[in-house]
Amino acid sequence: MKRLHVHVAVDDLARSTAFYSTLFAAEPVVVEADYAKWMLDDPKVNFAISARGRAGGIDHLGLQVETAEELAEIAARLKAANEGVVSETDAACCYARSDKEWAIDPQGVRWESFLTHGQITTYGEGSPFSKLETIGEVKAACCAPPTQRLEIAAAVGGCTLSAPELAVRLTEIAGLNRTALRHVRRSAASVELIYDGTAAAEIDGLIERERTCCAGLSFAVRHEGTDSVVTIGVPAERSGEAEAIFAAFTAVEPAAKPAPEPAQASGCCGPAAVKTPEPAVSACCA
Repeated sequence: MKRLHVHVAVDDLARSTAFYSTLFAAEPVVVEADYAKWMLDDPKVNFAISARGRAGGIDHLGLQVETAEELAEIAARLKAANEGVVSETDAACCYARSDKEWAIDPQGVRWESFLTHGQITTYGEGSPFSKLETIGEVKAACCAPPTQRLEIAAAVGGCTLSAPELAVRLTEIAGLNRTALRHVRRSAASVELIYDGTAAAEIDGLIERERTCCAGLSFAVRHEGTDSVVTIGVPAERSGEAEAIFAAFTAVEPAAKPAPEPAQASGCCGPAAVKTPEPAVSACCA
């Protein structure tokens, strides 16, 4: 059984707790100095509020599940919807420990699907959205022109390609991502890209060339059933460049725009009529 999850960021926790307790005719089941949560059965919702300095309003939505199978089912649906998905295992967040699948919908709303294992005594180290930021980078990059992606990657440094060569390589990576990238998993020091296995030969060739021009990074490729998995690692001394490096490797080339409709032919000239400069007279229209 799945339960809808709504998380609202608030400015005044006490005032908001009183409001929602009255609205729901129920007291929260969890109350902390910066957080409160209601587990309601009518409607069936996990409703939480927090006062942690984020902008007020809907913080994120989600689905709480009861089994690992339900979580895997939701993750599969998100992948089928062609939206980036970021996984977290045993994540400490919101005074609970959970396995999670994060996504961002086409309007930019964060969605958290999760299976909770138990409660903890702290809110959770770091932001629960730390890994979700990868998706934002992917979505932003898919709308950025190649020259902008070139500026992002050039700022990273350490690449031996010339600027024109780098532009071509970035376009190649983004094109491959558009057609074959299915899933992204992110940690502080590495990013794991899961591709459709039908692109295995193209992926192998690309990574072999990346090993040559980006010797300071680590690359690993493995082929598992219908998937090809690429893991890219950043050494500790370059951790400050990780965001830009991962943005370059997760960018997605936008789909090509459809060709414009051919111009309507002149009724008297038939197809492929060509307008001739004055004072010439059209042969078919004379």
